[in-house]
Amino acid sequence: MSEPESPWPSEWLRGVLSLCVLRTLADGPTYGYSIALR
Repeated sequence: MSEPESPWPSEWLRGVLSLCVLRTLADGPTYGYSIALR
């Protein structure tokens, strides 16, 4: 039995995640939970 495909490919997510975090931090200092919420 094969696993269903994820709607978010892991390679794509790894590549974009750091950019998303950096964009969030560009608005000013914040903590991990706030980054995760945004």
